[in-house]
Parts: sequence; structure tokens; C-alpha cells
Amino acid sequence: MSERNKASPESHDSLEQVEPSSDVTALFSSLQLDQAHYKPFTRRRGQVSTYTEEPEKAVPEREGRIQVGFFSSMGGSGKSTLAASLASMLCRREKRVLLIDTSPWQTLSFHYGATELRPGMRSFFAPEGGESAVHIAVCTQDDAVAPDLTSLISTMSLDCILFDMGGLSGTTLLAHLQRCDIVLVPLLPDASAVRLALAVKFLLDGLNTVPARVMFVLNQMDDSPSSREIHRLLAQSLGGHLFPSVIYRQPEVQQAMVHGIVLPSYAPEAQAVTVCDEIVRWIQLPEPARIKIGQRWSER
Repeated sequence: MSERNKASPESHDSLEQVEPSSDVTALFSSLQLDQAHYKPFTRRRGQVSTYTEEPEKAVPEREGRIQVGFFSSMGGSGKSTLAASLASMLCRREKRVLLIDTSPWQTLSFHYGATELRPGMRSFFAPEGGESAVHIAVCTQDDAVAPDLTSLISTMSLDCILFDMGGLSGTTLLAHLQRCDIVLVPLLPDASAVRLALAVKFLLDGLNTVPARVMFVLNQMDDSPSSREIHRLLAQSLGGHLFPSVIYRQPEVQQAMVHGIVLPSYAPEAQAVTVCDEIVRWIQLPEPARIKIGQRWSER
């Protein structure tokens, strides 16, 4: 365990008394955002950094689509694995799914068995056959041939659009976040998680178009005292914005990526898949079709 994760409970308790102004500043700096054009930075500066549980909002209908964003300021927090897993589960619920991959590493396709990087649109079909597919659009900021999202989305018949917002910064990040009805924020049980979570919450609260629902998900959890203390503080600080189930660290996640099999197809009984299913049901979608275990999706 790193020295950062060995912080004592007393040091964690002190976080509850510190206002998040410096953390908001650091978040703006790391994401290259302009504070002058962001409404809550001055309005909320100096306020107490606690949140009360808010009533759950209904997701608005956008031409019959649900748009979900995966965003976190913590590197390696599991955005891509969570996005790829949920996309496959949504597809098996006979939903027409588009994944937007903004990462310069273009990792989403590798979860579905791809062996090469390729820009543009790709489609992956479930092992049990049929015509339902997860479509992946690579839209990195440095890609000169990236598809225009507005045109792409307007021409496709879709039920769910999932944005994996790895590698984004500045106005592009804000524009993508404002497209989303739901934002899922994975966090690691790191000593900085509480303050970063509050900074991200301030960021999302200040968007011109605020997502209807925001949920933080604790990932790669273990049973160490420091991780349990971080979980307690996150629950206290975020209230109903922290998903009730945590995802524990487990070898199946890395093994699935190595084999190029999306996690729910590689290990459907894994604890991470159980939590992903809970998240899909929280989004309020029906039960999935039968899954073939241990088989890759196919690209045609």
C-alpha cells in the first residue's frame, strides 16, 4: 500500500472540517478549465463542504435516449471498465448502445476483443448472436478524423449513449458533461478521494445544464482500516450521491482485459458484475438476456 493510503483515521477526520476551495482550484487547474466562466466557483467558495441527501430526480427524455457520462479526476479509477461493462449489459437488454471513447489510448474496443487501434466507428456483437450491437465511436481531442458527435447522434437510432470521458479537458469536457442525463463518478479508496469527490460535485453543480442524477461509485475497495474509513467519510460527505454498493478489488477485472472479453461475459458471477447490474437497475432498465460465459464479442 502506498504512503498516501496509510493516513490515520485522525487525519481523515480533519478532512471533514476543511472547505473545498483549494481542491476546486486544483481540479480546475488539472482539467484546464476557466474559472471565470464557471458559476459556482465564486458563489460557493468558502461554504461548508457537506451535502445532504437530495430527492432523486427523474431522467428527462431526450428523444427517447438516456445519456450517461463516466467521469473522474482520479486516474485508474475504472471509468473504461465500468463503461464497457454497463454497455454490454445494456445491449443484452436489447438496448441500442453507442459508446463514445474520448481516451487517447482508445481502450474501450480492447474490452470487446479488438487487437488493433482504429479511428472512427466500430461495432461489436454479443457471442450469442443476433443483431444487437455495442457501437464504439472514437472521438479523441487530437484525432483529426474524429466523427462529429452532433451529426453522428442525430443520424443513429439509439436508446443509450455512454461517454467515457478519459483524457478530456477544458471546454470539450464541459460540453460532454452537459450532454449527460446521468453522470457516474468512480473513485478509488485513496486518501484524496473525499476532497476530490466534493470538488467534482462542485464542478457538476456549476454546469449550465446540470445532470439529472449524479452517483459516485467506490471502486477497488478492500477491507483495510484506511479503506473502510474513506468509505465512511465518503458516505458522510456525499450522502445519497454515493452508490450503496462498492466494487471490491478482484482479479477477474484484470483477467478479462487480458483475454479481451468484456467483464460480464468473462466472469458473470464476479462481484463487480453484480454491482454493475445494480447500477443498470438503478438507471431503471429491465433484466438482461441469457449470457454466454467466457466468449468474446465479435466485430463485423
